[in-house]
Amino acid sequence: MKTRNCFSSNYPVIIGGILLVYRFVIVNYKKLFKQYDQLNNLAKESIAGARVVKSYHQQDNEIQKFNRVAGFIYKNFTKIERITALISPIVLFCIYALAIATAWIGTNNIVDGKLDIGSLASVFAYAFQMLINLLLLSVVYVTIITAKPSKDRIIEVLTEKIDIKDKKYAIDTVSDYEVEYKDVSFKYVDTNPHQNLEKINIKIKKGQTIGIIGPTGSGKTSIVNLLTRLYECNEGQVLLNNIQLNNYSIKALRDAIAIVPQKSILYSGTIKDNILMGRNYSDEEVEKAITQAQAAEFINKLPNKLDSIVEQKWN
Repeated sequence: MKTRNCFSSNYPVIIGGILLVYRFVIVNYKKLFKQYDQLNNLAKESIAGARVVKSYHQQDNEIQKFNRVAGFIYKNFTKIERITALISPIVLFCIYALAIATAWIGTNNIVDGKLDIGSLASVFAYAFQMLINLLLLSVVYVTIITAKPSKDRIIEVLTEKIDIKDKKYAIDTVSDYEVEYKDVSFKYVDTNPHQNLEKINIKIKKGQTIGIIGPTGSGKTSIVNLLTRLYECNEGQVLLNNIQLNNYSIKALRDAIAIVPQKSILYSGTIKDNILMGRNYSDEEVEKAITQAQAAEFINKLPNKLDSIVEQKWN
């Protein structure tokens, strides 16, 4: 009995130790991933604004900011790795310590006639099988605690609530194209006292071409984003064929309106994949889209044409 109790009383200690490490590492991994985000944003801003950085001679400041965040990541990651690296040695130490204790207690019991060799062998066999499984569990735990913060971030994105939804009986087709902005005001943050767009009035008739001119940050892109209902205006109305935009389904609007952003965004894959965007268009429809976009000449010059590989966000 003493031999069995020696093993069974130590299982909670080992499991408790693993769970304690798990809790510590999870918290620190969450902090680590936030620091990775900060580092990526710093690198992205520095590369995108390289000319501005050089113009104002801010290279040293940018390097210091990058090194500071990278230093935090190194420090935290090293601490996490040291803690997780202790799990297997600790479990192994417990196994060997228990083996020695069991052998000592079992031998004394055999000498005293309280235990036979067969019973001791059975205790060893069952106990070691359980302890080895605990060791394997500790190894798997390292993988789990590494993956959990990433899983949480993915779930957070997938479960994000949609702010802009279709009405119950939304119009699912756009038959004509006449756009009007009536006293439209808009701001990205509700608590901001200043409007990004204020009292905008524009009327665009079918077939008409207009140009909106203004400095960076004046709201040109915001005007276009309101038309596709990426955002809702705070005041006023945006009308399409004298009908408010929120009466149309989002799919109908975005199928009818094509936007060419200032910066091209490509997804990893082929040119054809980027044109199809997961939809089942025929080859004739793809060719028609290429011709309308005036991209046929460029694509046909490439060795693999539509099957040419492109990289994410680049070309």
